[in-house]
Amino acid sequence: MGDYNFKLRLKIALIIVLVSPFFGADPSVSRQGQTKMLGVNRPGIAWVKSDQSWQNTIDDMAGQNVQALRLAMLPPFSHTLDIIQYAKSKGMQVLVIVPLTQNIYYPKDNVSREPSREFPEIRRLSRLDVEMVDKYWSDIFLECEKRKIYIDAIQVGNEINSAQFNGDLPILSSGRIVRAADGIDEQTWSDFKLGMRRVVESTLVIKKAITASDLKVRPKILSGSLVLQDENWISKSGNVTVDPSLALKLMLGYNVGEYVDIYSIHIYPYFKPFMNIDNFQEDVRRQIDGLMLPLLALTNDEKSWWVTEWGISSRVKTKPNVDRKSLYCRYLAALDKSGANSYVSATFIYDWDENPTFDIWDGRRVLNSEDSIFASGSGSNCSISP
Repeated sequence: MGDYNFKLRLKIALIIVLVSPFFGADPSVSRQGQTKMLGVNRPGIAWVKSDQSWQNTIDDMAGQNVQALRLAMLPPFSHTLDIIQYAKSKGMQVLVIVPLTQNIYYPKDNVSREPSREFPEIRRLSRLDVEMVDKYWSDIFLECEKRKIYIDAIQVGNEINSAQFNGDLPILSSGRIVRAADGIDEQTWSDFKLGMRRVVESTLVIKKAITASDLKVRPKILSGSLVLQDENWISKSGNVTVDPSLALKLMLGYNVGEYVDIYSIHIYPYFKPFMNIDNFQEDVRRQIDGLMLPLLALTNDEKSWWVTEWGISSRVKTKPNVDRKSLYCRYLAALDKSGANSYVSATFIYDWDENPTFDIWDGRRVLNSEDSIFASGSGSNCSISP
């Protein structure tokens, strides 16, 4: 397909999106008092090749009343679709990540950022081939039509403002948060802006592919997730993260608000060692508001937000020490009390049973238990009041 023809199709798709109402139910219905959908993350479940293993994992989730599963669409896509179909058969909603750092979305001569002590080689979003995103996802939707698989939502990109998932950002001897355009060198900033444009263009072509498909149930589109990690970890790891407000402002300038139904964010609170449990909930609320209120001021619309990752590290200790389920419940209570509460309609705990590299986030012992955090139907099985 020629470059000119592709650009023309992109412009036509833009016109269609601007003049057409969003499909399905209004995603902005999350307002004060509404129960939030509570899901879990298992992004790499498609890497589990044994049918019995991944089916057992999903059976465990269903047995705990997990309401939604977030996973990545990884090749071979037929295998990922098998997993989605099985999760749907168990009554779960499915949020699919478009992992934009996968090499299938890049030219063969693409140059990635070199690996470091903390982070593997990662591709540069500025080199993303939007035409390949269009091709692969048009094919995926055709397969969904044939197999009658109905994906509930699609998130285009993961932690796109962090060097961990964006090779346009460097790994330094001491990491930092970029809060203004002049907070990093000119070339890096130029590459980062181009990468954000490519992510938004990918969002548009996926939305266009949905519109052109014969899917009976059309998935909602989520913006690429943004994140703001603990500053101490950022500094020690060398990670460079662009402030979520600055990244979102760029994306809005590229009209992402016209293409998405829901915005997405990751909110991982950070804690001082052995913090007083009496202060835990209020401290989390302040952190949520500190991150979310500036973002809400930028979007200035009625769309919902999904917290597509959050968690409490197993390293967190309090005075007096309490079990992790209690901390999870206090987090949800803090969110209910926050200024962002009326906009957040779903949250996804990280993680169900992550690999050993990230086992400090492993929620298996908390989530898969007799005293489940998941309520039957919707919401959480928590008794802590906001």
